[in-house]
Amino acid sequence: MKDIRCILFPVEFSTRCIAAADQVTIWAKQFTAEIITLHVIDPRDFSSDPDRYADEFFGARPTLEKRGQEDLKFFGNQYLKDLNVRRIVTSGDTAREISSYAQSEKADLVMLPRDHQNIGSRLIGDSITGKVLDTCSVPVWTSEHAESQARIVPKHILCALHIGDELSLDAANERLLETVRSVASRFGAEVTCLYIGNSNAITLPAIAGRLAGVQHEIQGIGSLEIASGNIVSGIQKAASEHQADLIMVGRSRPGKLSYGVQVSVLKIDHRAECPVLSVF
Repeated sequence: MKDIRCILFPVEFSTRCIAAADQVTIWAKQFTAEIITLHVIDPRDFSSDPDRYADEFFGARPTLEKRGQEDLKFFGNQYLKDLNVRRIVTSGDTAREISSYAQSEKADLVMLPRDHQNIGSRLIGDSITGKVLDTCSVPVWTSEHAESQARIVPKHILCALHIGDELSLDAANERLLETVRSVASRFGAEVTCLYIGNSNAITLPAIAGRLAGVQHEIQGIGSLEIASGNIVSGIQKAASEHQADLIMVGRSRPGKLSYGVQVSVLKIDHRAECPVLSVF
């Protein structure tokens, strides 16, 4: 991702969306980006048994979509003033529609606030955000703490790298660092890159060579730190020490072992006090 020209902002008119609108505004102004506000009418919100009441939902859909357009217009006028905003109302599975529109509208970034997670919800996962992270190839910004971050401009980025001897990881890191450079340049932010591995892996020649390559690649935009231990705790600690305003991580497709497995991204988001932007 070289630039952000289009931001997809799913809106369901909650307090977390209102809080996140300030962040969407900051990013849209910094990149001079168009904002697409997307409201999804999910049959599961219409009825606990959507299959049984499919005919009723089909009959009510035109009214619900008209109301959604009116609500999106009001939301934009209130919280996204003086910005280039396009409104889309659709129906279907929320996560699937978000991923689909991110692709069809050629969005460069999805900004997706989510509810604060208690112990129970963390165990079963965040189904909508998790599914979007799992299926959407567009970079996803997510935050469980949007209310406390509303007007914060990213000035220090923590970039967590996953380094191994797989070529796919090298490609993933290249995409991640390209995005980091773009975001850091636009916001004038400092960058700290972080690699967390076990003590044996860090000394392996292949890993050491890749770390040296990363250090060379980030010259001029930031520094590289190497640590060992638990990944999520290590990221949280480094973010706190550097007072990071944004954490950026890679994200892999299902079944791949990396920072990017959706549960790890959600855990990082839960424990950190700043948003997480994850990149395929």
